[in-house]
Formats: sequence, C-alpha cells, structure tokens
Amino acid sequence: MSTASASPAQATSASGAAVTFARRVRAAQLLAAALILAVFAAAAAVLVAGRPDAPVTGVEVEDSSGLLDPTGIREAASGLRAYRPTRIVVIADRGAAGQNLNEKTLSWARAHPDADLLSADGRVWADGVFLIALSVTADGSAGSEPHGDIGVYMGEDLKVSNGAQRDIQDAGKDAFRERNWTQGIVDTARAGTGLLARPLWASPALAVSVAVILACLLAFSAYLLTGLRRRFGQAAVAFDDGTRDIDERARSTEFIPDAGFGAHVRAAAADLLRRYESLLGLRDAIASTPIVALGGLNPRLRRRIRTLEADTAQLRTEARMVERSARLYGRDEGWQAVWSEEVDETRTFLRSALTDSAIRFRASDAARMDLAEFAQEALAELEEIETRGITGSAAEVDAGLVRIGQLRAQLSQRMNRILEETLPADARQAKCIREGIEQRRRREAERSSSLTGFVDRGSVFVPTAYAAGWSIGMQNYQSAQSPGSAGVSGGGYTTGYGGSAGGFSGAGSSSSF
Repeated sequence: MSTASASPAQATSASGAAVTFARRVRAAQLLAAALILAVFAAAAAVLVAGRPDAPVTGVEVEDSSGLLDPTGIREAASGLRAYRPTRIVVIADRGAAGQNLNEKTLSWARAHPDADLLSADGRVWADGVFLIALSVTADGSAGSEPHGDIGVYMGEDLKVSNGAQRDIQDAGKDAFRERNWTQGIVDTARAGTGLLARPLWASPALAVSVAVILACLLAFSAYLLTGLRRRFGQAAVAFDDGTRDIDERARSTEFIPDAGFGAHVRAAAADLLRRYESLLGLRDAIASTPIVALGGLNPRLRRRIRTLEADTAQLRTEARMVERSARLYGRDEGWQAVWSEEVDETRTFLRSALTDSAIRFRASDAARMDLAEFAQEALAELEEIETRGITGSAAEVDAGLVRIGQLRAQLSQRMNRILEETLPADARQAKCIREGIEQRRRREAERSSSLTGFVDRGSVFVPTAYAAGWSIGMQNYQSAQSPGSAGVSGGGYTTGYGGSAGGFSGAGSSSSF
C-alpha cells in the first residue's frame, strides 16, 4: 500500500491556500470595478458618437385642415438632425371615422406626382422621404374629445421596424389630444429624425441597457465571489482538519486481514490516500485560479469548489470509518461503543420494518408477513452477533460485520419487492414516487455512521425511506399537475394600404388618437 504524508509543510500550504485565493478574489473584484467604469465610459462614448448629424434637406407642409401653422412647423423641423439626409413632408386634412389613412395617403401621393414622394417604379416611397400624414376626424372645437389618425411613411433607406413606427406616431399624440396640432407634428418629426435609419449601435436605450446589464453582471459576479471565497476557505479548513495524520490512519489498518469485511476496510484505506492526493491537487488548483477567470458566475469555478466541498466531506467520512475500523479490530479504547453502534443501527432498521404504518397500509399480506418474519429472526440473530463480537476475537467481529451486511442486503431486497408491487399504474406518478424514495434513501445513507452503512450506502433500502420517499414523490407529482395559464394581447396599428394599393409595399403605418 502506498502512503502519503500530511507533513507540517503541507498543512501550512493548505492553510495558505485560502489566503492565496482570498488575495486573488480581491484583485478580481478590483478588476471588476475597473471594468464597470470602463463599460459606462464606453456607453457614454457610444451615446456621443451615435447622435444624428445629417441635415433635414427640406420641410414641406400641405395643410387642407386649417389646423396647422406651416411656418412654425418649417422653422422647428428645419433645425432637426437626422441619421441620413431627410426631406420632411407633412400632409394634413379633415377625415372621416373608419378611414384607412394609409390608402388615403398613397392615393394623394399618386395624385400629386410633382410632390415626388414615390420611387421611380411607384412601388415604394422615394428614398430620403419622411412623410407625416394627419387626418383629423374631430378637432374638439365643439367640446368633444379630439380624434383622428396619424400616419408615418418613409423611403427604403430610412425605414424602421413597426415598433419604431409606433413610437414615432405616439410621440405627437399627447399634443394632438390637447388640440395642439402644430406641436404634435413637430414632436412626430423630432421622434422620426431620431429613429429613422438609426444604426442599431446608436440606440441610446440599447447602449444604456447593455451598459447597465454588463455592469450588473460584473457587480453580481464580484459579489458572488465573496461567497465563493468564504466557501473555499471553509472547505480548505475542513480539508486540513479531515486529513491531518491521514497517512497514519491509513497505516493503522495494515494489521487487519485483507479478507471478509476487512477487505472493505483495507480498500477504503488505500482509496483514502488516493483521494487525499487528488483533492490536494484540486484545492491548490482552485487557489491558483487566474484572476481573469475568477468570477462568481464562472460555472467551472463554482463546480470545482462544490466538488472540493463534497469530496472533502466524503474524505472525512472515509477517514472516520478507517479510524473506527482500526479501533474495533484492534480492541483499542472505546471499541465496545463502536460495536454497539454498529449493531444498533441495523437493529433500528429491522424494528421499523415491524412498525412502519406505510408498509402495513400498502404492502400485500404475503409481502408484509414475509418482511415481519424476516425482521423478527434477524433481530434475534443480531443479539447473538453482538454477544459474540463482545466476548470473541477480532475474527468474530469481522464475521459479525459480514453477517450484518448480509442482513441489511436481505432487508433491502424485501423493501424493493414491496416497492415494485405497490407502485401505482400511472407511469408519471410511479416515476415521481421512485425519485422521492431514491432521494430519501440517499439522505438516510448520508446520515449513517456505521461501517456497514459506509459499505452499502449505495444499495441499502430501509423502511423509513419507503414511507417518507412515497410522501415526497406524491407531493412532487401533485405539484407537476398544477395547471398554468397564458394570455395574449394585440394593438390597433394599421400597416396595409387597402385594395387600391396595387402591389405597393412602401414602409409605413398609421394609428388613431
């Protein structure tokens, strides 16, 4: 058997691993803070560089409604800046309820070819054109609420999504509802020049959103690092405590015969040293993680720390098992208590087989009687095993451990048969119950402190796990059956040009206010 020594130098290095990792974490958190500042600086630069700087090449107003101030519109709109040279054309009239403003605007453009609003083939709007159409159906002068339609249309070089078109239309609606028709047109024109042909990177909302999201992720990652630092420090301390003098613990089992139950003990002692060396490498690798890879959202780092925590706990369990084995086989101080605990755990399992109400309620008479008969005989045999272990030699202890393991296996076989015969016919329900019982079996195994429990922790099936696991499984099944709901919503914007469009596909839409 190979050995490894947990020397004082190694212990010092182990304690220092947490310090090294903590220093790297602090450096990574400072780096995250610097990156957050850089992100906001970059966002500010994008906002400055993304402002529109192309001129409005002309502002034309055709108003038959008598509600607009053409001069005021020209003066206000001429000073706007766009992302591409843009010609603003405003058409206003008094319309009728239920009209299709898109179709009406296209008909006006075809009837006025001198306005040069259409492309050469007449299928789309001309490049560089931003057309605003206002049709007022009720101007509010008689005391009623103002009503009407607002439409925006644009050349192919300026076109934006339907959502952006809605934003442009909505920009002037508050002014329209207040009967401030001129201001509503100006607000619409301002919103349009700020959105038409705007590159994606120049969107202020996008730049700010991306900056905020990145900053939040960096800050959250740095915050989570504090927890990871603490977890790693605790795992490193637990590793130190659990592996102190580990080579001596492993060597303490060399006198145990490599046969019977002793073979399990010797194998565990050899595995103890292999696992120690592996975990020592993992711990040091985590401690030396590059600063750029240190982040609370780094899945590999979190996974490695979880592995160190779980495997350290397992290593400590193995070390205790090896130490208890050496005490029991060597008749060292306290060996009688170890032996009693060994027998008592299995005795508790067998007694629960006789008293568990879930088994009495669900199992068949034959299965229940078979389990009860076995448990009574096994309990009587346990008494004999316990006595022989106390009064006999180490060989009696080894034989007793082997027999206890066999009794636990026979109990598990009977419990598995009961489970199979009592599972419901519904496949999903049965699956949930299996998973619940398996979850409970793992929990029961983790709580076991006996030598036989260490050896059979992957297979032992105790009666208490049956009842508790069944309850867990049924709760999970019922939760999975809870119905969900979903809803949809729509909008009132119009994008079509009606039956007279004749294949026209220019970008634009309208909505009411």
